[in-house]
Amino acid sequence: MPIFSKKQEPLSPKDAASLLRHAVVTEMAGADEETVRIVTAVAGLLATVAYADRVFAPEEVEHVRTSIGRIHGMTPQSTNVICGVRRENWSFCSSG
Repeated sequence: MPIFSKKQEPLSPKDAASLLRHAVVTEMAGADEETVRIVTAVAGLLATVAYADRVFAPEEVEHVRTSIGRIHGMTPQSTNVICGVRRENWSFCSSG
């Protein structure tokens, strides 16, 4: 890894939302469009609220994971993938 590496630009909200939607579609194969929209919105909302203070504490991670895991049809793997997408793109969550 170079010492002076270029800092990766954060994704725009639209791009990050598209990544999240893609993860939901992939992990909930066969889900109808309404379900995909709802799960994507819930995951996005949970992450946005959890990261509003620009800190994502371990307790918040667990709460988001547990809440997403309660959605019908979610597996532990699906929850991990969806939470991973969100965690990688936190910088946009609380932006305008």
